[in-house]
Amino acid sequence: MKIKQVFITIFLIVITIYIHSQTIFLFGTSDMKAFVRASAVTSEYGLVKGYATYNLYYPPLSSFIIWITGKLGNIKYDSTWLVDYPSVDQITTQYIPIKISLSFFLILTTILVFLYLKVTHKLTISKVISQSLFIGMNIAIIEITLVLGYIDIYFVPPLFLSLYFMSRDYDYLAGTWFALTFLIKLIPIILLPVYLFHYLSINLRNHQIKIQWNKLSTFIFGVVTISLPIIYVYNPTEITKIIVMSAYHGRYLSLNALNFPWILNNLFSPDNLASPAINLLLKIIFFIVSGTTLLRYITGKHTMYRWLQVAIITTYSYFVFSTGAHENHLFTAFVLSLALYLYTNNQFSRRLYSILTGLLFLNLFLFYQLGLNVPPTSISYIISNNQSTLFLLKNILAMGTTIHLLYLYTSFIFNKTNYD
Repeated sequence: MKIKQVFITIFLIVITIYIHSQTIFLFGTSDMKAFVRASAVTSEYGLVKGYATYNLYYPPLSSFIIWITGKLGNIKYDSTWLVDYPSVDQITTQYIPIKISLSFFLILTTILVFLYLKVTHKLTISKVISQSLFIGMNIAIIEITLVLGYIDIYFVPPLFLSLYFMSRDYDYLAGTWFALTFLIKLIPIILLPVYLFHYLSINLRNHQIKIQWNKLSTFIFGVVTISLPIIYVYNPTEITKIIVMSAYHGRYLSLNALNFPWILNNLFSPDNLASPAINLLLKIIFFIVSGTTLLRYITGKHTMYRWLQVAIITTYSYFVFSTGAHENHLFTAFVLSLALYLYTNNQFSRRLYSILTGLLFLNLFLFYQLGLNVPPTSISYIISNNQSTLFLLKNILAMGTTIHLLYLYTSFIFNKTNYD
Protein backbone atom coordinates (compact mmCIF):
# COMPACT_ATOMS: atom_id res chain seq x y z
CA MET A 1 0.00 0.00 0.00
CA LYS A 2 1.40 3.36 -1.04
CA ILE A 3 1.98 6.15 1.50
CA LYS A 4 -0.68 8.33 -0.14
CA GLN A 5 -3.24 5.52 0.05
CA VAL A 6 -2.37 4.90 3.70
CA PHE A 7 -3.03 8.55 4.56
CA ILE A 8 -6.31 8.56 2.60
CA THR A 9 -7.44 5.41 4.41
CA ILE A 10 -6.51 6.77 7.83
CA PHE A 11 -8.26 10.05 7.03
CA LEU A 12 -11.47 8.23 6.01
CA ILE A 13 -11.41 6.09 9.15
CA VAL A 14 -10.96 9.17 11.37
CA ILE A 15 -13.76 11.02 9.59
CA THR A 16 -16.06 7.98 9.91
CA ILE A 17 -15.38 7.67 13.64
CA TYR A 18 -15.96 11.40 14.11
CA ILE A 19 -19.28 11.35 12.21
CA HIS A 20 -20.57 8.36 14.18
CA SER A 21 -19.48 9.82 17.52
CA GLN A 22 -21.23 13.13 16.83
CA THR A 23 -24.49 11.94 15.24
CA ILE A 24 -25.40 9.34 17.87
CA PHE A 25 -26.14 12.21 20.25
CA LEU A 26 -28.76 13.70 17.91
CA PHE A 27 -32.21 12.61 19.10
CA GLY A 28 -33.70 12.00 15.66
CA THR A 29 -37.37 12.14 14.73
CA SER A 30 -40.36 11.50 16.99
CA ASP A 31 -40.10 7.82 15.97
CA MET A 32 -37.25 7.56 18.47
CA LYS A 33 -39.84 7.94 21.24
CA ALA A 34 -41.57 4.82 19.92
CA PHE A 35 -38.30 2.87 19.74
CA VAL A 36 -37.34 3.74 23.33
CA ARG A 37 -40.88 2.91 24.46
CA ALA A 38 -40.76 -0.49 22.69
CA SER A 39 -37.34 -1.26 24.15
CA ALA A 40 -38.51 -0.49 27.69
CA VAL A 41 -41.77 -2.46 27.35
CA THR A 42 -40.13 -5.60 25.91
CA SER A 43 -37.42 -5.41 28.58
CA GLU A 44 -40.10 -5.29 31.28
CA TYR A 45 -42.58 -7.86 29.95
CA GLY A 46 -40.32 -10.15 27.91
CA LEU A 47 -40.03 -10.63 24.17
CA VAL A 48 -43.38 -12.19 23.28
CA LYS A 49 -45.64 -10.53 25.85
CA GLY A 50 -43.85 -7.22 25.39
CA TYR A 51 -44.40 -7.45 21.63
CA ALA A 52 -48.11 -8.11 22.15
CA THR A 53 -48.30 -5.21 24.60
CA TYR A 54 -46.61 -2.77 22.23
CA ASN A 55 -45.24 -3.94 18.89
CA LEU A 56 -44.60 -0.68 17.03
CA TYR A 57 -46.64 -2.17 14.15
CA TYR A 58 -43.33 -3.59 12.97
CA PRO A 59 -42.53 -7.30 12.46
CA PRO A 60 -41.19 -9.13 15.55
CA LEU A 61 -37.47 -9.17 14.79
CA SER A 62 -37.27 -5.38 14.98
CA SER A 63 -38.59 -5.64 18.54
CA PHE A 64 -36.08 -8.42 19.18
CA ILE A 65 -33.16 -6.17 18.15
CA ILE A 66 -34.57 -3.26 20.13
CA TRP A 67 -35.03 -5.59 23.15
CA ILE A 68 -31.35 -6.58 23.01
CA THR A 69 -30.44 -2.91 22.71
CA GLY A 70 -32.56 -2.06 25.77
CA LYS A 71 -30.99 -4.82 27.83
CA LEU A 72 -27.43 -3.86 26.91
CA GLY A 73 -28.15 -0.14 27.26
CA ASN A 74 -30.16 -0.51 30.47
CA ILE A 75 -33.17 1.42 29.16
CA LYS A 76 -35.54 1.92 32.11
CA TYR A 77 -39.25 1.08 31.99
CA ASP A 78 -41.89 3.60 33.02
CA SER A 79 -45.48 2.37 33.35
CA THR A 80 -46.86 5.69 32.08
CA TRP A 81 -45.30 4.92 28.69
CA LEU A 82 -47.99 2.31 28.08
CA VAL A 83 -50.55 5.10 28.01
CA ASP A 84 -48.67 7.56 25.84
CA TYR A 85 -45.29 8.15 24.22
CA PRO A 86 -42.60 9.48 26.54
CA SER A 87 -41.44 13.03 26.03
CA VAL A 88 -37.89 13.90 25.06
CA ASP A 89 -37.31 15.17 28.60
CA GLN A 90 -38.52 11.87 30.09
CA ILE A 91 -36.26 9.86 27.83
CA THR A 92 -33.20 12.01 28.66
CA THR A 93 -30.21 10.06 27.25
CA GLN A 94 -31.90 6.65 27.01
CA TYR A 95 -32.19 7.00 23.23
CA ILE A 96 -28.40 6.74 22.82
CA PRO A 97 -28.30 2.89 23.00
CA ILE A 98 -30.73 2.82 20.04
CA LYS A 99 -28.45 5.16 18.12
CA ILE A 100 -25.44 3.00 18.97
CA SER A 101 -27.27 -0.05 17.61
CA LEU A 102 -27.88 1.84 14.36
CA SER A 103 -24.18 2.72 14.21
CA PHE A 104 -23.37 -0.97 14.78
CA PHE A 105 -25.57 -2.11 11.88
CA LEU A 106 -24.13 0.58 9.62
CA ILE A 107 -20.60 -0.57 10.49
CA LEU A 108 -21.70 -4.19 9.90
CA THR A 109 -23.04 -3.20 6.48
CA THR A 110 -19.75 -1.47 5.68
CA ILE A 111 -17.82 -4.61 6.70
CA LEU A 112 -20.01 -6.75 4.42
CA VAL A 113 -19.32 -4.32 1.57
CA PHE A 114 -15.61 -4.57 2.32
CA LEU A 115 -15.69 -8.39 2.27
CA TYR A 116 -17.76 -8.47 -0.92
CA LEU A 117 -15.46 -6.12 -2.79
CA LYS A 118 -12.39 -8.00 -1.60
CA VAL A 119 -13.69 -11.47 -2.47
CA THR A 120 -15.48 -10.78 -5.77
CA HIS A 121 -13.65 -7.83 -7.36
CA LYS A 122 -10.11 -8.65 -6.22
CA LEU A 123 -9.34 -5.00 -5.47
CA THR A 124 -6.37 -3.87 -3.46
CA ILE A 125 -6.85 -3.44 0.27
CA SER A 126 -6.56 0.34 0.02
CA LYS A 127 -9.22 0.59 -2.70
CA VAL A 128 -11.55 -1.77 -0.86
CA ILE A 129 -11.24 0.21 2.38
CA SER A 130 -11.70 3.54 0.59
CA GLN A 131 -14.80 2.41 -1.32
CA SER A 132 -16.32 0.77 1.74
CA LEU A 133 -15.84 3.85 3.91
CA PHE A 134 -17.14 6.19 1.22
CA ILE A 135 -20.30 4.10 1.10
CA GLY A 136 -20.51 4.05 4.91
CA MET A 137 -20.32 7.85 4.88
CA ASN A 138 -23.01 8.27 2.20
CA ILE A 139 -24.99 11.40 3.09
CA ALA A 140 -28.37 9.67 2.71
CA ILE A 141 -27.34 6.70 4.88
CA ILE A 142 -25.99 9.03 7.57
CA GLU A 143 -29.16 11.15 7.49
CA ILE A 144 -31.66 8.29 7.70
CA THR A 145 -29.68 6.20 10.19
CA LEU A 146 -27.41 8.18 12.48
CA VAL A 147 -29.08 11.59 12.28
CA LEU A 148 -32.82 10.85 12.19
CA GLY A 149 -32.67 7.42 13.82
CA TYR A 150 -34.78 5.27 11.49
CA ILE A 151 -34.19 1.55 12.05
CA ASP A 152 -34.33 0.55 8.35
CA ILE A 153 -30.59 -0.17 8.47
CA TYR A 154 -31.41 -3.26 10.56
CA PHE A 155 -32.58 -5.20 7.49
CA VAL A 156 -29.68 -4.22 5.20
CA PRO A 157 -27.10 -6.86 6.29
CA PRO A 158 -29.53 -9.79 5.83
CA LEU A 159 -30.69 -8.33 2.49
CA PHE A 160 -27.10 -8.06 1.25
CA LEU A 161 -26.38 -11.63 2.38
CA SER A 162 -29.54 -12.85 0.62
CA LEU A 163 -28.49 -11.13 -2.60
CA TYR A 164 -24.98 -12.56 -2.33
CA PHE A 165 -26.17 -16.13 -1.83
CA MET A 166 -28.71 -15.73 -4.62
CA SER A 167 -25.95 -14.62 -7.00
CA ARG A 168 -24.01 -17.76 -6.00
CA ASP A 169 -27.07 -20.05 -6.46
CA TYR A 170 -27.32 -20.92 -2.77
CA ASP A 171 -31.10 -20.76 -2.92
CA TYR A 172 -31.84 -22.01 0.60
CA LEU A 173 -29.56 -19.43 2.19
CA ALA A 174 -30.96 -16.73 -0.10
CA GLY A 175 -34.43 -17.61 1.22
CA THR A 176 -33.47 -17.71 4.91
CA TRP A 177 -31.71 -14.35 4.83
CA PHE A 178 -34.51 -12.80 2.79
CA ALA A 179 -37.06 -13.96 5.38
CA LEU A 180 -35.10 -12.10 8.04
CA THR A 181 -35.44 -8.84 6.10
CA PHE A 182 -39.25 -8.72 6.12
CA LEU A 183 -39.37 -10.07 9.66
CA ILE A 184 -37.47 -6.91 10.65
CA LYS A 185 -39.41 -4.45 8.47
CA LEU A 186 -42.33 -5.30 6.23
CA ILE A 187 -41.28 -3.24 3.19
CA PRO A 188 -38.80 -5.81 1.70
CA ILE A 189 -41.62 -8.35 1.30
CA ILE A 190 -42.46 -6.42 -1.88
CA LEU A 191 -39.43 -8.23 -3.32
CA LEU A 192 -40.93 -11.71 -2.82
CA PRO A 193 -42.45 -11.91 -6.35
CA VAL A 194 -39.12 -10.71 -7.79
CA TYR A 195 -37.33 -13.53 -5.99
CA LEU A 196 -39.92 -16.13 -7.06
CA PHE A 197 -39.98 -15.07 -10.71
CA HIS A 198 -36.21 -15.46 -10.85
CA TYR A 199 -36.86 -19.20 -11.18
CA LEU A 200 -39.30 -18.76 -14.08
CA SER A 201 -38.45 -18.09 -17.72
CA ILE A 202 -40.65 -17.81 -20.79
CA ASN A 203 -39.46 -18.30 -24.36
CA LEU A 204 -41.94 -16.34 -26.46
CA ARG A 205 -40.48 -17.56 -29.74
CA ASN A 206 -40.90 -21.25 -28.89
CA HIS A 207 -43.91 -20.77 -26.58
CA GLN A 208 -42.09 -22.53 -23.75
CA ILE A 209 -42.36 -21.96 -20.00
CA LYS A 210 -39.55 -23.23 -17.81
CA ILE A 211 -39.77 -23.36 -14.02
CA GLN A 212 -36.76 -24.43 -11.98
CA TRP A 213 -38.83 -26.38 -9.46
CA ASN A 214 -35.92 -27.69 -7.39
CA LYS A 215 -34.34 -24.27 -6.95
CA LEU A 216 -37.71 -22.56 -6.40
CA SER A 217 -38.80 -25.05 -3.74
CA THR A 218 -35.40 -24.78 -2.04
CA PHE A 219 -35.75 -20.99 -1.85
CA ILE A 220 -39.32 -21.23 -0.52
CA PHE A 221 -38.22 -23.81 2.03
CA GLY A 222 -35.56 -21.38 3.23
CA VAL A 223 -38.16 -18.62 3.65
CA VAL A 224 -40.59 -20.92 5.44
CA THR A 225 -38.10 -22.49 7.87
CA ILE A 226 -37.25 -19.03 9.23
CA SER A 227 -40.57 -17.18 9.01
CA LEU A 228 -43.12 -19.75 10.20
CA PRO A 229 -41.52 -20.52 13.60
CA ILE A 230 -41.07 -16.83 14.35
CA ILE A 231 -44.65 -16.00 13.31
CA TYR A 232 -45.94 -18.91 15.43
CA VAL A 233 -44.00 -17.84 18.52
CA TYR A 234 -45.07 -14.22 18.24
CA ASN A 235 -48.70 -15.12 17.40
CA PRO A 236 -50.14 -14.75 13.88
CA THR A 237 -52.73 -12.32 15.26
CA GLU A 238 -50.00 -9.82 16.11
CA ILE A 239 -48.54 -10.14 12.61
CA THR A 240 -52.01 -9.54 11.16
CA LYS A 241 -52.18 -6.26 13.09
CA ILE A 242 -49.10 -5.05 11.23
CA ILE A 243 -50.61 -5.82 7.84
CA VAL A 244 -53.90 -4.15 8.78
CA MET A 245 -52.08 -1.06 10.06
CA SER A 246 -49.97 -0.86 6.90
CA ALA A 247 -53.11 -1.11 4.77
CA TYR A 248 -54.76 1.62 6.87
CA HIS A 249 -52.00 4.02 5.86
CA GLY A 250 -53.29 3.69 2.30
CA ARG A 251 -56.23 5.95 3.07
CA TYR A 252 -53.80 8.87 2.96
CA LEU A 253 -52.30 10.06 -0.30
CA SER A 254 -48.81 10.72 1.06
CA LEU A 255 -47.22 10.55 4.49
CA ASN A 256 -44.34 12.95 3.77
CA ALA A 257 -43.20 10.95 0.73
CA LEU A 258 -42.35 13.27 -2.14
CA ASN A 259 -43.98 11.14 -4.83
CA PHE A 260 -46.85 11.17 -7.31
CA PRO A 261 -49.61 11.02 -4.61
CA TRP A 262 -47.94 14.07 -3.03
CA ILE A 263 -48.64 15.97 -6.25
CA LEU A 264 -52.23 14.71 -6.33
CA ASN A 265 -52.62 15.79 -2.72
CA ASN A 266 -51.68 19.37 -3.55
CA LEU A 267 -53.79 19.48 -6.70
CA PHE A 268 -56.99 17.66 -5.75
CA SER A 269 -57.13 16.69 -2.08
CA PRO A 270 -56.09 19.28 0.52
CA ASP A 271 -57.21 16.92 3.31
CA ASN A 272 -54.67 14.31 2.05
CA LEU A 273 -57.33 11.58 1.89
CA ALA A 274 -57.26 9.19 -1.06
CA SER A 275 -60.62 8.60 -2.68
CA PRO A 276 -61.39 4.95 -3.56
CA ALA A 277 -61.00 5.78 -7.26
CA ILE A 278 -57.57 7.38 -6.85
CA ASN A 279 -56.45 4.61 -4.51
CA LEU A 280 -57.47 1.96 -7.04
CA LEU A 281 -55.91 3.86 -9.96
CA LEU A 282 -52.56 4.21 -8.21
CA LYS A 283 -52.55 0.51 -7.28
CA ILE A 284 -53.25 -0.38 -10.91
CA ILE A 285 -50.36 1.82 -12.07
CA PHE A 286 -48.04 0.19 -9.54
CA PHE A 287 -49.04 -3.32 -10.64
CA ILE A 288 -48.67 -2.40 -14.32
CA VAL A 289 -45.18 -0.97 -13.82
CA SER A 290 -43.90 -3.73 -11.53
CA GLY A 291 -45.75 -6.48 -13.42
CA THR A 292 -44.53 -5.56 -16.90
CA THR A 293 -41.00 -5.13 -15.53
CA LEU A 294 -41.14 -8.67 -14.16
CA LEU A 295 -42.57 -9.90 -17.47
CA ARG A 296 -39.70 -8.25 -19.34
CA TYR A 297 -37.27 -10.04 -17.03
CA ILE A 298 -38.72 -13.54 -17.35
CA THR A 299 -38.90 -13.27 -21.15
CA GLY A 300 -35.27 -12.17 -21.38
CA LYS A 301 -31.86 -13.09 -20.11
CA HIS A 302 -31.65 -14.03 -16.41
CA THR A 303 -28.69 -12.25 -14.87
CA MET A 304 -28.12 -10.77 -11.43
CA TYR A 305 -27.57 -7.37 -13.03
CA ARG A 306 -31.02 -7.42 -14.66
CA TRP A 307 -32.63 -8.92 -11.55
CA LEU A 308 -31.35 -6.04 -9.43
CA GLN A 309 -32.81 -3.57 -11.92
CA VAL A 310 -36.20 -5.28 -11.59
CA ALA A 311 -35.92 -5.18 -7.79
CA ILE A 312 -35.06 -1.46 -7.88
CA ILE A 313 -37.93 -0.56 -10.22
CA THR A 314 -40.39 -2.62 -8.14
CA THR A 315 -39.50 -1.00 -4.81
CA TYR A 316 -39.07 2.42 -6.40
CA SER A 317 -42.52 2.23 -8.05
CA TYR A 318 -44.00 1.27 -4.67
CA PHE A 319 -42.58 4.49 -3.22
CA VAL A 320 -43.69 6.62 -6.17
CA PHE A 321 -47.24 5.31 -6.70
CA SER A 322 -48.43 3.86 -3.38
CA THR A 323 -50.80 5.82 -1.19
CA GLY A 324 -49.69 6.04 2.42
CA ALA A 325 -45.99 5.79 1.56
CA HIS A 326 -43.56 7.32 4.06
CA GLU A 327 -40.49 9.36 3.19
CA ASN A 328 -38.14 6.57 4.35
CA HIS A 329 -39.80 3.97 2.10
CA LEU A 330 -37.42 5.06 -0.67
CA PHE A 331 -34.63 3.49 1.37
CA THR A 332 -35.15 -0.04 0.00
CA ALA A 333 -34.75 1.10 -3.62
CA PHE A 334 -31.71 3.12 -2.57
CA VAL A 335 -30.10 0.08 -0.87
CA LEU A 336 -30.73 -2.02 -3.98
CA SER A 337 -29.11 0.68 -6.12
CA LEU A 338 -26.08 0.37 -3.86
CA ALA A 339 -26.11 -3.41 -4.42
CA LEU A 340 -26.25 -2.82 -8.19
CA TYR A 341 -23.35 -0.37 -7.96
CA LEU A 342 -21.30 -2.89 -5.97
CA TYR A 343 -22.16 -5.71 -8.37
CA THR A 344 -21.34 -3.81 -11.57
CA ASN A 345 -19.58 -0.47 -11.30
CA ASN A 346 -20.56 1.17 -14.58
CA GLN A 347 -21.94 4.53 -15.68
CA PHE A 348 -25.57 3.50 -15.28
CA SER A 349 -25.19 2.03 -11.77
CA ARG A 350 -23.08 4.96 -10.56
CA ARG A 351 -25.58 7.50 -11.86
CA LEU A 352 -28.55 5.63 -10.41
CA TYR A 353 -26.89 5.28 -6.99
CA SER A 354 -26.02 9.00 -6.97
CA ILE A 355 -29.53 10.10 -7.97
CA LEU A 356 -31.25 7.92 -5.37
CA THR A 357 -28.77 9.18 -2.77
CA GLY A 358 -29.86 12.75 -3.48
CA LEU A 359 -33.58 11.93 -3.62
CA LEU A 360 -33.52 9.98 -0.35
CA PHE A 361 -31.54 12.67 1.45
CA LEU A 362 -33.85 15.47 0.28
CA ASN A 363 -36.99 13.47 1.16
CA LEU A 364 -35.69 13.32 4.71
CA PHE A 365 -33.94 16.66 5.08
CA LEU A 366 -36.75 18.83 3.71
CA PHE A 367 -39.09 17.53 6.42
CA TYR A 368 -36.82 16.91 9.41
CA GLN A 369 -33.44 18.60 8.87
CA LEU A 370 -31.38 17.25 11.81
CA GLY A 371 -34.32 16.02 13.89
CA LEU A 372 -35.75 17.12 17.25
CA ASN A 373 -33.99 19.31 19.79
CA VAL A 374 -31.41 20.55 17.29
CA PRO A 375 -30.98 24.27 16.58
CA PRO A 376 -31.65 24.87 12.88
CA THR A 377 -28.66 25.14 10.60
CA SER A 378 -28.39 28.14 8.30
CA ILE A 379 -29.77 26.08 5.39
CA SER A 380 -32.68 24.59 7.36
CA TYR A 381 -33.48 28.02 8.81
CA ILE A 382 -33.76 29.51 5.32
CA ILE A 383 -35.88 26.57 4.12
CA SER A 384 -38.25 26.45 7.10
CA ASN A 385 -38.79 30.23 7.03
CA ASN A 386 -39.59 30.43 3.34
CA GLN A 387 -42.69 28.27 2.97
CA SER A 388 -43.40 29.16 -0.66
CA THR A 389 -39.88 28.12 -1.68
CA LEU A 390 -40.16 24.94 0.39
CA PHE A 391 -43.55 24.10 -1.16
CA LEU A 392 -42.19 24.62 -4.67
CA LEU A 393 -39.05 22.59 -3.95
CA LYS A 394 -41.06 19.65 -2.59
CA ASN A 395 -43.34 19.59 -5.63
CA ILE A 396 -40.42 19.81 -8.05
CA LEU A 397 -38.75 16.93 -6.22
CA ALA A 398 -41.96 14.87 -6.27
CA MET A 399 -42.38 15.45 -10.01
CA GLY A 400 -38.70 14.76 -10.70
CA THR A 401 -38.86 11.50 -8.72
CA THR A 402 -41.89 10.33 -10.72
CA ILE A 403 -40.23 11.20 -14.04
CA HIS A 404 -37.00 9.48 -13.01
CA LEU A 405 -38.82 6.25 -12.17
CA LEU A 406 -40.67 6.28 -15.49
CA TYR A 407 -37.35 6.85 -17.26
CA LEU A 408 -35.84 3.83 -15.49
CA TYR A 409 -38.91 1.76 -16.30
CA THR A 410 -39.00 2.56 -20.03
CA SER A 411 -35.23 2.16 -20.32
CA PHE A 412 -35.45 -1.35 -18.86
CA ILE A 413 -38.48 -2.31 -20.95
CA PHE A 414 -36.66 -1.26 -24.13
CA ASN A 415 -33.40 -2.86 -22.94
CA LYS A 416 -31.34 0.33 -22.80
CA THR A 417 -29.68 -0.35 -19.44
CA ASN A 418 -28.43 -3.90 -20.00
CA TYR A 419 -24.66 -3.33 -19.79
CA ASP A 420 -23.63 -6.68 -18.32
